[in-house]
Amino acid sequence: MEDLRNKMQNSLSSVNPSDLKNFLKKLCIVSKRYGKEIDAARKLQIKTSGSSEIEIEKSLLDKVNRIEQDLLRINENRDKMLKEDEDKIDKLNATLMSVQAEISRLVQAKKEKEYTPEEQ
Repeated sequence: MEDLRNKMQNSLSSVNPSDLKNFLKKLCIVSKRYGKEIDAARKLQIKTSGSSEIEIEKSLLDKVNRIEQDLLRINENRDKMLKEDEDKIDKLNATLMSVQAEISRLVQAKKEKEYTPEEQ
């Protein structure tokens, strides 16, 4: 046992600590992903145990239909909000153009007022 411990220490002494740290990080990431997949598989297995293939297929189709309906509703809401935002932008652009026109008119009137006394 002592001989094995010495061999491990000798082999670890040549390992770059930074490389070891990166390896351990990647190992943790992979184990988390793998763990999530195993958990999902176990949940599916628990839900489907004792069910026939037809029942499982029906259950999955129902779930797909619910997800599609949710997605449709979300897209409709997004489109509605996008239209409202476009309308607000159009109103702001119209207001901005009106303000710009009024500023231009005022600047022109001021220029005309300034030039008129000098010419007389």
